[in-house]
Amino acid sequence: MIFGTKFSGFPAWWLWRTVYLMKLPLLAKKLRVMADWTLDLLFGKEIEQMITIQDVEALSGMIARLVGDAQSPNQ
Repeated sequence: MIFGTKFSGFPAWWLWRTVYLMKLPLLAKKLRVMADWTLDLLFGKEIEQMITIQDVEALSGMIARLVGDAQSPNQ
């Protein structure tokens, strides 16, 4: 809320980013942050997932149980 006016959505997002950039001390930092924000808008975030040995063992056990259930005769 600024001077009694409530902002939301794109105007609030743009206003916050503008104020943030104005508070950065150096032009080089401002340009770097603007470039990062622009790249994030264009390409999105990279998503990574790390799989541990415990994850592999748990999945192997689940697969073995599923295969065993599929091969057992219906009662």
